[in-house]
Amino acid sequence: MPIVGATNETLIIPSTRLSDAGVYSIAVSNPYGNETSQGATITVLPPSPPVIGAITLLSDKTLRFTVNGTPGIPYRVWASTNLALQPITEKWTLIQNGVFTSDSVEVIDPAASTLPRRFYIITTP
Repeated sequence: MPIVGATNETLIIPSTRLSDAGVYSIAVSNPYGNETSQGATITVLPPSPPVIGAITLLSDKTLRFTVNGTPGIPYRVWASTNLALQPITEKWTLIQNGVFTSDSVEVIDPAASTLPRRFYIITTP
C-alpha cells in the first residue's frame, strides 16, 4: 500500500503504533523505469516504562528526583499521601507533565516538606 507523501529518502512515521510493524519495501520510478526493493521487516517496540533515578532530599525538606523515559513520549508525575486512592487521574495531585527527551527530567516537590509521607507515580499514555 503506497504511503501518501513519502517521496524523500527518509520516512518518518509519527506516533508509531505496534500495528505499524510489518514488511516494507521501496518502489521508485523515474522516466527511465521503475524498481521495487525486497521487503524489509520493521519491528516496532513499545516504549520503555519510566524509571525514577536519583532521589535527593534538599536542606529545606523539598524532594527532588529525576525520571527517564522514551524520548517523545508524554508523561505526568502524580503525588499523593494515600497510595490506595483510585483512580489516580482524579484523586492524586498532578505535580508535573511534559514530554520525555534524551535528558533526565527533574521533578521537584516542595509540598513534600510539609507531609509525613508522599507517594509518586509516573503515567504515560
